[in-house]
Amino acid sequence: MTDSSHYERLSIYKGAMDLVVKLDSIVRDFSRYHKYSIGTQIRDKALNLIDLIVQANTKEMRGQKLPQLCAQVESMKVLCNVGQEVKAWKSFKQYMQVMEQVMNVARQAQGWRKDFESKRPDLSTSHAKV
Repeated sequence: MTDSSHYERLSIYKGAMDLVVKLDSIVRDFSRYHKYSIGTQIRDKALNLIDLIVQANTKEMRGQKLPQLCAQVESMKVLCNVGQEVKAWKSFKQYMQVMEQVMNVARQAQGWRKDFESKRPDLSTSHAKV
């Protein structure tokens, strides 16, 4: 088995999958306006997180995909915050539950990236500002 076939065991993958499932049910209850605007963007970003996690789990792509994953999670945080500002979420509690899951994925992505970069000192400075 290759490195890539083990992604389903990764806690970051499980966390991102839980986020996608939660967002699917939450966005379904957004108002029509928010469902097809910011809701679509939020779901797409969450799905993209899973794709980046799977790609980053391959040794060949890890150096390229981990910075993209971290940037995508940051973008997800911003989008969720925008959703809160425009009152897309049904409640503040719902927003906080989603943000907790996003932050969990963000911590794991940053940890994964730092671990990878500590093992590859030639990369630690080239991606430090990404």
